[in-house]
Amino acid sequence: MRSLTVAWVSFAVCSVAFDVAAATRHPKSSEPSEQAERIRTYWRRFFAPPEAHDWQVELGAGRLYWQRADGERSTDWLLRLGAHRQLREWGEFVGAAVALDVSWSSQGTAQLTYRNTQTTLTVGLGYMHWHGPFRLDAMAEAGGLLRTVRVSDGVGPDRHGMRLDFAPGASVGAVVALGKTVHLGARFGMRYQPRRLDSLLLLEVGWLVGRDG
Repeated sequence: MRSLTVAWVSFAVCSVAFDVAAATRHPKSSEPSEQAERIRTYWRRFFAPPEAHDWQVELGAGRLYWQRADGERSTDWLLRLGAHRQLREWGEFVGAAVALDVSWSSQGTAQLTYRNTQTTLTVGLGYMHWHGPFRLDAMAEAGGLLRTVRVSDGVGPDRHGMRLDFAPGASVGAVVALGKTVHLGARFGMRYQPRRLDSLLLLEVGWLVGRDG
């Protein structure tokens, strides 16, 4: 009897081990893996890695934070038209950028109104690379800043003033491609001015144009 019991236990253990091994080698159903692949395919279609393009053109809107002559901080609205280009002849991690920014604000007292407009044209060079559907860039920038001030007292003619300054700076940005040609992103930048440091924060929408090859 003891021998028979040992034989039955051994047979049961071997059967379970065989079933486990067979299930491991040959899954009964591939539905979970097929469903996971369908999900991955859907998200790959939505967040698709972009095709190779010459230029990535962007429109941005955000805020510019800068220090006025009286020491107070001012927050202006900022619009940007910009473009990035991958410099593949220099390597897959090098890119260039150009941007035109326009910002404006208005401050006033009981007697005077100040309207400030800043127009900046910059070019940049630095790190730029696509990681699947995501693009990261970090650029050193340089350009010119034209500041226009209009003062009005509501009685006499307006008074105008203009000043042109050198505008070095830096920016970092991140975007995600939606489909093959459209991308959304955000950017933070800094501009160095005599005795002050300006900063900006932008949200951008862009298009990939001028396909390579």
